Amino acid sequence: MTIGDLRAELDLLRDAQLGGSPAMKLAEFPLSKHPYVTLEEGASIAPGVRIMAPSPEYAVHLGKHVKIYRGNEILGPVVIGDRSFINRDGYVRSQVTIGSRVAIGAYCRLVTDNHELGGPAQRAGKLILAPINIGDGVFIGANVTVIGGVNIGAGSIVGAGAVVTKDVPPNSVVVGVPARVIRTLEG
Repeated sequence: MTIGDLRAELDLLRDAQLGGSPAMKLAEFPLSKHPYVTLEEGASIAPGVRIMAPSPEYAVHLGKHVKIYRGNEILGPVVIGDRSFINRDGYVRSQVTIGSRVAIGAYCRLVTDNHELGGPAQRAGKLILAPINIGDGVFIGANVTVIGGVNIGAGSIVGAGAVVTKDVPPNSVVVGVPARVIRTLEG
């Protein structure tokens, strides 16, 4: 098997995961049913993705050539930059901004909502939201949780299984629970 044959097989596998081909037409996503979801050229959404954008203030925007694999749930407002992708079965809550060329692994959770500490009768008090910002070129491994209020700097890597509770400087590698910087990459 040549490198070209292997690349073709990987492309077919990717296309099967997406539920279509790299040339999938935007018309295959029923924009008429989702007036507050905008897709730029080449963006594709696999069958089984749930996008909730019920009004303009909850709009979801996917940049050029964004790929969203099956099983994801996205609640706007969310903006995803050009050539980014989210692998299968992810969870993206309100007020998330994802830069360009970002790769997010399977089973990741970007959770912007939390609760104030309530009294002893109900500890989950008033709902609070804190945005998440992910810089350009970031790679987030599988099964990562990012907590609201976190900024992940451009060019960083988040290791699989990490729980990110604090800002990540640009060009850093973070791992663990809670995530901590273990290496700085060249910019």
